[in-house]
Amino acid sequence: MKRLPLLLAAALFLSSQAARAQTLDIIGSAWAPYQMMEKDTPAGLGTEVIQQVIKKMGASCTFRLIPWERCIREYERGDADAIYLISPNPERKKFLIFPETPIVTSTYVFFIRKDAGKKLRFDSYRDLAGHTVGITSGYSYSPEFWEGVKSSAGVQSTSTDEQNFLKLANGRFDYFPCDVYVGADLIRKLGIEDKVTFLDKPVLRKDYFIAFCINSKFPKLPDFTSRFDSALREFVSSQGYREIMKKYLP
Repeated sequence: MKRLPLLLAAALFLSSQAARAQTLDIIGSAWAPYQMMEKDTPAGLGTEVIQQVIKKMGASCTFRLIPWERCIREYERGDADAIYLISPNPERKKFLIFPETPIVTSTYVFFIRKDAGKKLRFDSYRDLAGHTVGITSGYSYSPEFWEGVKSSAGVQSTSTDEQNFLKLANGRFDYFPCDVYVGADLIRKLGIEDKVTFLDKPVLRKDYFIAFCINSKFPKLPDFTSRFDSALREFVSSQGYREIMKKYLP
């Protein structure tokens, strides 16, 4: 009889350990309206979609928003269990498992200074000839983009989108590619709406995912990734997903 309390304590301990094991540590970089903090609470389109899917799976998750280049170091070392939102490329696939279903598809456009007026256009990458382009370091963009910017007069790399928008507003370069919603949000927050606008023609469209860190200690990660993909695929066809999209991308 004396063993019963010990057995119960052991069972409770193992149960609590299993629950903690199912808490996914997710990192990302602030990228409103997709991922951001509101009054110290994680928010954004991608955040809410992931929260809903993880909840339906009977698991839990936490979010940490950190600088993008630190995100890269953490997912390579396995210091986190997953990263969002991120697009696949061969280098990233060395460290990350990508589900088949994206969280969202993003449209990038070129932002330019308003005083450039009709001087700048984008019908093809040939229009970049004689002009400079700003990029954010660590971003993958697309193979077509990297090939296209070879037509430009030069590329300048900066560590954040915010810095790039300020440089653009100050005339440090001519074109800056950014997700259309992210860019609109940033120029509003930076107070440069009177200086910066964007060209309508899309530069690229790309899918963004949550990806799972191969080097993390999360148990049975490939199986979890597969189950997450199935749950996400079901959720993106639901009314709940459409409501989240409407909330953040009106």
